[in-house]
Amino acid sequence: MDTLKQGWGALGSTVLAIACVPRVSASIVVEPPPKPPKAEGPATADVAKPKPRTRGDDPGPPQIVRAEQLSASQLRLHFSEAIAPLGEVDPNDFRVSVLSVYINPRAGYSYAYYYDFGYRSYGQMLRFTSAQAGTLELDLYFAPAVPQHYCRQLDYQNSYAPPGAHAETALFLHYAAGAIPILDTGGTALQNFGADWVVAGRGDAPESRREVPKSQAQRAGQGLVRIECGPAIPPGPR
Repeated sequence: MDTLKQGWGALGSTVLAIACVPRVSASIVVEPPPKPPKAEGPATADVAKPKPRTRGDDPGPPQIVRAEQLSASQLRLHFSEAIAPLGEVDPNDFRVSVLSVYINPRAGYSYAYYYDFGYRSYGQMLRFTSAQAGTLELDLYFAPAVPQHYCRQLDYQNSYAPPGAHAETALFLHYAAGAIPILDTGGTALQNFGADWVVAGRGDAPESRREVPKSQAQRAGQGLVRIECGPAIPPGPR
């Protein structure tokens, strides 16, 4: 009996000892998954700012791509690119010619010549008197007035050529740069075309008519700017 009491007493002491052991709370720490490396976006492109044109990136000299007669005393020139602001323009750098070309291979006959508007029956030589410049256009004013039907009359003359022959009579523009050149925004100057005719008209006794050698008749007018006729004049009394 005493032995049994001792056994139960030992067991109770063991239970009591276990009960008195302090409890330690266990906590599970879950490590967050590693963050993926931050994707690097494309480098920010430098925004190209428009730069003023320089001679290095200039596509070439400006050109007159069209010339048209707006009225009996006004021409309008259209440029291939913007031209630099012009404080003034010397209208004497331009001149108009009436070019007449006739080539007949069958007959072995050809001729070419050009003359001033005032050469035939008008008397007064045509001169540009003033100019007004825009960005892509240049208006030239001249005297004496050239009736708009005159340009079309020249066109009609071309229709009388026999078969196989080439005939052309029209108004053409010439240019020779003077003290005030026409420049594009990159500083490149408008190149001369038909300059000899302009120079021949600057003297005290301006040349009013010039023959083209027969050997060069076929190339007459190349490099010049043909002037388009103005709007057709409706029929009827004036």
